[in-house]
Amino acid sequence: MYRQTLKFLSRNKLKFNLKTPEQLENLYSTVKVDHTKAMDRIVEKCKTEAPTFKNAIDPMLKADNVLNYESTSIMFPNYVHPDKDIRTASATLTEQLQEYFTQLSMNKDIYDIYKSVKESEYDQLNDAQKRVIDKTIEAFEKVGMTLKDKDRQQLEELTNKINKLCLEFSINLANNDVALKFTEAELEGGDKKWIKGLKKCKETGKRIIDKPQFVEALTNVHSEIVRKEIAAAQASMCNKENLPLLQKALAYREKKAKLLGYDTWADYKLKYRMAKSPQRVYEFLNRLYDTLQDQSKEELKDLLELKDAEIDAGSTHYLPNNEEDLFKAHDIAYWFENLKSQEFGVDNKIVKQYFPCNHVVKECMNIYQELLSLKFVEVDVKDNTWHESSEEVRLFEVYDTSSNKLLGQFYLDLYPRESKYTHFAAFPLQYHCDADESNEEQFGITAMVCNFPRATKADPHALLSHNDVITFFHEFGHVLHGVTSQTTYHNMSGTQVVHDFVEVPSQAFERWCWDKDMLKRLSNHYETGKPLPDELIQNMIDSRNLGIATRYIRQIIFSLIDLDIHSIQKPQSLNLNDMSNSLYEEMTGIRAPHPKHSMLGNFAHLMAGYDVGYYGYAWAETHCVQVFDKFKRQGDILNPELGKRLRETILSVGNERDPETILVEFLEEELALDAFLKEKGVFENYQQLNNQ
Repeated sequence: MYRQTLKFLSRNKLKFNLKTPEQLENLYSTVKVDHTKAMDRIVEKCKTEAPTFKNAIDPMLKADNVLNYESTSIMFPNYVHPDKDIRTASATLTEQLQEYFTQLSMNKDIYDIYKSVKESEYDQLNDAQKRVIDKTIEAFEKVGMTLKDKDRQQLEELTNKINKLCLEFSINLANNDVALKFTEAELEGGDKKWIKGLKKCKETGKRIIDKPQFVEALTNVHSEIVRKEIAAAQASMCNKENLPLLQKALAYREKKAKLLGYDTWADYKLKYRMAKSPQRVYEFLNRLYDTLQDQSKEELKDLLELKDAEIDAGSTHYLPNNEEDLFKAHDIAYWFENLKSQEFGVDNKIVKQYFPCNHVVKECMNIYQELLSLKFVEVDVKDNTWHESSEEVRLFEVYDTSSNKLLGQFYLDLYPRESKYTHFAAFPLQYHCDADESNEEQFGITAMVCNFPRATKADPHALLSHNDVITFFHEFGHVLHGVTSQTTYHNMSGTQVVHDFVEVPSQAFERWCWDKDMLKRLSNHYETGKPLPDELIQNMIDSRNLGIATRYIRQIIFSLIDLDIHSIQKPQSLNLNDMSNSLYEEMTGIRAPHPKHSMLGNFAHLMAGYDVGYYGYAWAETHCVQVFDKFKRQGDILNPELGKRLRETILSVGNERDPETILVEFLEEELALDAFLKEKGVFENYQQLNNQ
């Protein structure tokens, strides 16, 4: 059995202090040459010596680890750097690095070394060593290593083509600065501070609505004409540029699947997930849909009655629905918000006043520290950052409270900037491993990149909605999944788990945002400093499942679209817009936002590694509710002993153990749907279906 003697913990190795494209290019050249030489030396050595874990696998893993964190320093600026030239260079070098990664993933010499070590000394290895060998061999065979040379070459070419298309897709989204202009009167219904905080067009004096403002506008602006225009712009964003890229990627993915011996790309991708097959995912999604369908129809009926009553009362804000027509997509968020206010007394404009961003961030981190027995210490980011302002990017160290061991670091980049990544995500930057290239323990680092409301003169407190608070909890869960990882090897660390498990921890943590005591802690009125009143908290909790069926069916539709376009033969012949909109309207009873365009042009998941993976949000949620339910049954959702066990059983093990095994081990019971269905208020619906 081979074991390393560890030295002290190594620090942040990232190079975000590079200031010019030339510096990025020089780093790329150095990284690629050094890694190629390291791998070549090992391969040559194994031609004269029998490969072992010690003389071959371990040095290859160390070289791969260096490649990983150095490549991150090159690739990550494409998402966040304020300098356009740096972003452009980063995007170009990302494409070249992806080609190199593809070559490595299909390197037969490396594959043969892993196979040889497995055959010669597998029984003498420890569990972590066995796992990394098994998963690496699986990864090689997943990309066609057992195929003939000609087929492998074709696979490599297809993979490079797909990677280029995905990169172009993401760049288009980042550079698409869609902006709509409206008068302040047209934005009536929106919070006055929000309206005053919007950028103003110099020529017309109108207020500018861009991507980060869409949700706020669709939820609160009275004018249906304005909301309709915003929803159409949102749906058609990048449709013209990105739909052809997606169409080509689908065709290439199908060719890859055929070469690898699978009927469809969905068959290929799901073989390596918890779900195992498209049939099992379809059964899961369709069962959920059947459970929710009738309830969703009733929810939409309630919205339509509410809207008709307002029109009958003389309101001029709204457009009448024809009897035979479907409910409008641009009406959904707005009328659910109105219904929540009328039936439950929950007004989002009032709720936001209790969630100033600075307080939410601080208290969220306090809750996580208490729950998981951690301590966060903000440190000077100095020059190892992608933005010169410490108000834009902050850096924290994470310590275990009992041992005071430094576990890792995380960056916070919370507010929108021009050409910055437009969604919310946690980016792993450096992975944990027990022994790096210097035989030192290396900690994990993750960046949380978001687009929460920025403080303005009109709104200096940057007030968050309750949904924003939930989003913060969710993404921060991903952060700590990466940072608290304690895996032996870097490629088993953090969130490098199967797609239908990766959302389990982060979605579980969302549940803390619906607890009365947690809401008290998270809230702090921007003027009075008081927490949310008990009555308002109870009303928020009571309204939690308002529209749950309609909202959840929307998730099911996205999952089915993802699955369908990757399951159909000859996807290049599809009219993607028509297929997507038809399925959406048929299953939701809601008119698509745009008659000719669909959301596929800005459905980032399809081209960012989540292809045949969107179902994972729903799949994972059925398990994460069970995790939170265990805390509730213990009587203390901040129970530090149970929280630390969650960290040590699930978060810290990364991909070193089977996900279903560690879930059952933590839960001390088998996986089941009951807790999930009861939380959503549809348990009886599900039982009735089962009894039919």
